[in-house]
Amino acid sequence: MDFLQLCTAEELRGYTSERPGEVKAGQRMRVLNDGLGVSGLISAENFDELSAGLASVRQSGAEFALVGVPEDITPRANQGRGGADGAWQACLKSLANLQHNRFLDFSRLLVLGTVPCDDLKKRAEAADTEALRKLCSELDVRLASAVRAAVSAGLIPIVVGGGHGGAYGIMRGAAEGNSGYAQGIAAINCDPHADYRLLEGRHSGNGFSYARHEGWLRRYHVLGLHESYNSEAMLQNMERDGVSWIAFEDIFVRGQLSWAEALRKSADLLKEAALPVGLELDLDSVAGMPSSAMLPYGLSLAEAAQYIGCMASSLPVAYLHLAEGAPALAGDGDRTVGRALAWLIAVFCKSVPSARAINAE
Repeated sequence: MDFLQLCTAEELRGYTSERPGEVKAGQRMRVLNDGLGVSGLISAENFDELSAGLASVRQSGAEFALVGVPEDITPRANQGRGGADGAWQACLKSLANLQHNRFLDFSRLLVLGTVPCDDLKKRAEAADTEALRKLCSELDVRLASAVRAAVSAGLIPIVVGGGHGGAYGIMRGAAEGNSGYAQGIAAINCDPHADYRLLEGRHSGNGFSYARHEGWLRRYHVLGLHESYNSEAMLQNMERDGVSWIAFEDIFVRGQLSWAEALRKSADLLKEAALPVGLELDLDSVAGMPSSAMLPYGLSLAEAAQYIGCMASSLPVAYLHLAEGAPALAGDGDRTVGRALAWLIAVFCKSVPSARAINAE
């Protein structure tokens, strides 16, 4: 089974608009097949070569591994809209053209590649709900393998695109890739929806409940949960399992605490868990952002960036997951979603403490 399509130097150059007197991110971000003996599709048969390449690039200064997931099967399996398969490409177009300067050394980012989804998408064309959910389980295995490889090499995965169902595979891969995560990890999810639905077959609405059930997720906190978009049965299951949340309405309607206070309270809750923390952001949380479940109200993009910056700077972050962006669902969606994702990635990389010292050329 192929689980990773590596990004090539040629592909990255194709996204980068070079300009005299400037250095773009795409001219400094790394790819794995440059002189490391690894190329093309990765499967279990060449996993050792992948691991050796990742270890080499980590030793040479890379800290983050960017992984794209061009799929919209998990939202469709949750009876939602498609479109999340376009977020990765939109992101890479914008990310490659950010400026490489004193604020962030983009050589710390490895553009690892994408989880192959074309065969799954083809099989999903005429699939019913049950069949779509089986395809989600296949995607879980591929994504977990890619994340496990990155984490095993000491890189922090940044996973972009696809539905929020990918959270399960990321948590599983992170826990499998680091012996220090054997007891499971914690996760914080900035999301209108808790994605803690029934264990009814995999989809975008139950990645966290499945991960909790299977032991990959030990502590779960939801920030900005919308009270009218989560069922009473799910809320009761969350209470039963010790899942905590802060409602959007508590912050922005009732004014019981400010956004800054909500961020501090959330970070403190996760610190108490004493576990590595998966950092999740569903683009549904940003008002008007083209996404699978776009809403007219929610956070500003600046508030979403504050969330990422606060958590990345104060918690032992295991990964960043940016889910549900759907450029095709709005006019100029490629530009809107792509620029949002690129900025959020830059904020994250600048906020992780080990990534602050740079040597820009």
